[in-house]
Amino acid sequence: VGHMPHHARPDRVVAAIDPGNPYGALLPWPAPGGGPTPKRSAGARLILVAGKAVLYLGTGGRQLTSFPTSIDDRGGELGLALAALLRAPRQGRGKRLAIQVIDGRPALESPLRAALLAAGFEPDVDALVPPRGYNALPRRDPDAAANARPMRRPVGF
Repeated sequence: VGHMPHHARPDRVVAAIDPGNPYGALLPWPAPGGGPTPKRSAGARLILVAGKAVLYLGTGGRQLTSFPTSIDDRGGELGLALAALLRAPRQGRGKRLAIQVIDGRPALESPLRAALLAAGFEPDVDALVPPRGYNALPRRDPDAAANARPMRRPVGF
C-alpha cells in the first residue's frame, strides 16, 4: 500500500457530509463498537477501507468510533484505516488531533488502544495523539510531484 498511487489505495478518508459517502444517507451506519451512532456532520470524517466504513472521527477529532463488523479477525482493515487517519491533513487551523474517546470509552482504556499505539499514535495526558511533527503543515497530494509538469523558466532567466 505504501507504494501505490494515491488513487489506487484501498483506504479513503472522506468528510462525513461528502455526497460520495453513502453512510447515513443511502445506507444505514454499520453498528458502532460503542458510543453514539455517527452522524453526517460538518468536520467529521469517515475512514473507508475497500468501500467499507471502518472508523469515524467525530467533529473536532476527539471521538473515534469503530465499526467492528467491517474489521476481520486479523485487523488488516483497522491498520489500513489508522494509517489513512495519520496521512490525512489536520482538521482546521491549529487543531491538534487528540483522540480522547474510542467507542464511548476513554481512549487510554480502550481495547483499540494497542492498535493505535502500533499505528504510531502516542499516549498523552488523556488522549492518543499522532507523533510529534505529524501534520505540522497541511499535506499535499502524495502523487503531486509524480504528476507535475516541468516548470518553465521565466523569461529573462
